[in-house]
Amino acid sequence: MADSSFDAARAVRFDLPSGSVRAAGDARVALVPVEALAAVGKSGAAEEVAGIIGGAIGKRVASRAGASGATVEAFATALGGELAVAGYGSLSLERWGRALVLVVDHTVLPDAMLGTLLASAIAATSARGEVACAALGREGETARFLVTSKSSASRVRGWIDSGVKWGDALARLHSKNGGDA
Repeated sequence: MADSSFDAARAVRFDLPSGSVRAAGDARVALVPVEALAAVGKSGAAEEVAGIIGGAIGKRVASRAGASGATVEAFATALGGELAVAGYGSLSLERWGRALVLVVDHTVLPDAMLGTLLASAIAATSARGEVACAALGREGETARFLVTSKSSASRVRGWIDSGVKWGDALARLHSKNGGDA
């Protein structure tokens, strides 16, 4: 990534005379009440909407600073800035062995939407084809997601659904042959 810093001053422009809001790259965006997002989260369109939002965020990250050759930390800074400006929360990352866990604080999105949004944003900035973000758990307004393949995400979700704690699920994923966290 050529520039690992996030410039919030240039991330969003309000054009009050024309009644429009533009994100970096001149993409038109709209401010949406949290209640509308919650309603979408309960509908059949939640994943599609989250995928579109995440893809647009990922494209802005990639076009502003370029995604190839970026460190994970630089990418997380850029993605975190976009999420914060959009009002979806504050992003940080944790490493658990080979596993990369995205932590989103103060999020307003349901886990299914947020996971799809994050996976779509990552996919839009990387050459890696298959990306999934498996929800590991939520503590209040803090949600954790494992960045992995769809097959590993499915395994981790199964373990967590069966009562395995998320830290133990990550350890189990590392110990499995073919675990591709």
